[in-house]
Amino acid sequence: MDAGRWPSLIAKDQVALAINTTFRGGYPSPRPRYLYRPITFNTQEEQTWFETQIYQGSFWYSFVDADNPALHPNEGCLVVSVGGRQWKIDVTKYTALEITPPDGRNNRYKNIVYFCQARQYLIIQDGLAAPIIWDGSQTRRAGVNEVPVGTIMQFGQGRVWVLKGDALFAGDIEGGPTSILSFTETTFLAGGGALNPSYLIGNVNGLAFIPQQDTSTGVGTLLVFGERGTTSVFAELRATNGSTGSSAWSSSTLEELATAHPASLTETCGSVLRTASAVIGRLVDRLTFWLSSHFPRS
Repeated sequence: MDAGRWPSLIAKDQVALAINTTFRGGYPSPRPRYLYRPITFNTQEEQTWFETQIYQGSFWYSFVDADNPALHPNEGCLVVSVGGRQWKIDVTKYTALEITPPDGRNNRYKNIVYFCQARQYLIIQDGLAAPIIWDGSQTRRAGVNEVPVGTIMQFGQGRVWVLKGDALFAGDIEGGPTSILSFTETTFLAGGGALNPSYLIGNVNGLAFIPQQDTSTGVGTLLVFGERGTTSVFAELRATNGSTGSSAWSSSTLEELATAHPASLTETCGSVLRTASAVIGRLVDRLTFWLSSHFPRS
């Protein structure tokens, strides 16, 4: 689509404007319609709560192979938080199974909750209660020295990253003596274990890792989006025994790339996309779309 020039000047394989249009197959056609599918709940009380309480957010949970810790993005379920309670939605059978922790629901009046999947663990936060952890079958609260109460989260470079107020905390490294849900290594990080980028970019409103296939991990630096710009964290560097220097938190700031809300970010085709048509990240031609990794979707 090229709306910056007169329609008579653009190429034959371009359009000046396309709304609700798909080009799959080579020719433009209307976007496929949304299909209504009623969901079956275990009880009428669950259905009434689901339909009348505040929708707080949802997340696609990818199943994890027990013998191989790889995610299967096309195999999973939808996890939805409504009124402080959580449900697992089977998108093939259209059934709902409540997975709210045994100790009770979260705050029913929060407008937004935050999700992050770290291997088989789905972490759900509302910024008030202890995080909810679901491993695909069991639900519990985070324990002592595990994921702290916070808001926005990301998993990358072998760590869970949690925003708590203005501070960004990194969890324990994957493959170490502790679980990836543990937060015990923060005392070894220079500067007291947390990064505070608010003086650079204002309130933090989003976190994202750039997919980068020409690295051993497949991901690059951690982008931190704020109300006044975007900065980056060298998440590739590990904390060891207190010898990490300030270079671990070296950053650069892009003041023109501000973000107002976590929902304005999405990761696709090897890039991080922000609303208002801003695209940040590695170009698609830098990626190698392997059968077992990334597939181009545009």
